[in-house]
Amino acid sequence: MNGEHGDEVPGIAGIAIRRAERGDLVGTMNVLDTALLAIGAPTVRERIEAGTVFVAIENGRVRGALVLSEALGEDSDVEIEAVAVRRRYRRRGIASALVERARRESERALIAEFDGRVRPFYETLGFQVRPTDDGRFRGHSANDRNE
Repeated sequence: MNGEHGDEVPGIAGIAIRRAERGDLVGTMNVLDTALLAIGAPTVRERIEAGTVFVAIENGRVRGALVLSEALGEDSDVEIEAVAVRRRYRRRGIASALVERARRESERALIAEFDGRVRPFYETLGFQVRPTDDGRFRGHSANDRNE
């Protein structure tokens, strides 16, 4: 069933996942800024226009957001640049639903670079996680359609 013109999150009444629209920029930036993620409004605006931002919506308000990079080449992976959920909506499966929607809509594998505190999140979603030289982690999730 579609709610607020998107896929409803299983087990969470009233939350829908969809591609961001121009009018979602301010709400998306509020979610990302609150999570202290270093991604600017001009980049997010570009990604919305490119169709690579997904939002979790409840009652017309952005409760979570995921921003993908633009693929650089036909065979390149797509990077999750940012994913965040408002604090009071966390631990309900919204971030997982955002990643799953991005994975479903992407023609390419998803990758992400992140701190150790979110490693279990990415591993739960099936990402193959490896440490990087700078103490962070990099996860790779093959797109099921391309495996």
